[in-house]
Amino acid sequence: MDDGLRARRRARTRTALLDAAAVLFARRGYRATTVEDLAAAAEVAPRTFFRYFASKEEVLFAPYEAALQRWLDEVEAAPAGEALIAALRRATLAVNAAYRADPGPFDLLLAVLGTEPALARQALAFDGRAAQRAAAVIALRTGWDADGDLRPHVVAAATMAAVRATARTGFGDEDPRAEPAAVNAAFDLLERLSGELHAPLR
Repeated sequence: MDDGLRARRRARTRTALLDAAAVLFARRGYRATTVEDLAAAAEVAPRTFFRYFASKEEVLFAPYEAALQRWLDEVEAAPAGEALIAALRRATLAVNAAYRADPGPFDLLLAVLGTEPALARQALAFDGRAAQRAAAVIALRTGWDADGDLRPHVVAAATMAAVRATARTGFGDEDPRAEPAAVNAAFDLLERLSGELHAPLR
């Protein structure tokens, strides 16, 4: 089997598992749905499930992981010489547009978190990892020291806080949709607050 066909088959299986999770979590509830249920709905063996996801929780957070990776990729691919704030804004708007085009998988996590408080720890852990990964990319593109310099970490945290503020949400207590105008307004505010965000990318 050639690599292209193998990649397409893996992508189809992954999508089938994500689709099965969306249906079963909504229909049966997150707690009542087992890995075996997800595998059966996707017409794969349970052992196949674990080739794609380590747990039910990973399935649930997969859309957010994909959105984070897109944001990181956008910042990493920004042209040299561009202002940091411009790269962060564009990356955030790209993720916002993807969310608005297909909000279902994202809304599913919010709905489940509203009924499964125990998952809040995983959500907080995900946020922490996301902030660290964002800081690492910001440090890479600015030349700041990711270990000894607070700037990449503060900028990453401020960016995430700005996006949260536009949505006026924690997890599940408000409509998480943020209009592009609100995202731009948040970045306009960040731009006024700190000259550090005008650091040119390398």
